[in-house]
Amino acid sequence: MAGGTGHGMIINFIPLFLTRQLGFDPKTSTFIFTAMLLAGIVGPLMFGRASDKAGRSRTTIFCALVTSAMLTALATIGSAGTFVLPVIFVLGLTAFSTMPLLETLLADVAKENREAVFGIYFTSAFIFNSLWIFAAGILVDATGSYTLPFILSAVGGVPAAIIVRKIGDRS
Repeated sequence: MAGGTGHGMIINFIPLFLTRQLGFDPKTSTFIFTAMLLAGIVGPLMFGRASDKAGRSRTTIFCALVTSAMLTALATIGSAGTFVLPVIFVLGLTAFSTMPLLETLLADVAKENREAVFGIYFTSAFIFNSLWIFAAGILVDATGSYTLPFILSAVGGVPAAIIVRKIGDRS
């Protein structure tokens, strides 16, 4: 998803964030990360069904904005360990749901040249994601903190939601 709230950002940085910034031991970090990944299995099933009823764009926007809120919560959570698991679980539910929802929305609205639309979408997503992970790594190295990349990712989720709103449900 635009804004760096996608899988790459989360998979690459959450484990390091848990151990390096929040100071969790490896077992606790593994447990929390695994809970997020399990939520990432449940989320697309849950939100996919919800999008059939509420609409693809509406559900995608919801997931993008909740993902942004959860990244902001993580960036500002400090060492409040009690809240980390629920925040990361909700992050897993929504962040891993945005890609399948967006792909389904594109399939719904791209009646012609569907292959070209998907080609452009996946190419730009992989390029942007790679560049953002690289830039976020530089920011972490420069600041010694994951806060700024998480905040920038959260802020980037807002224009992504606006773009999805413009696409709308045109199925």
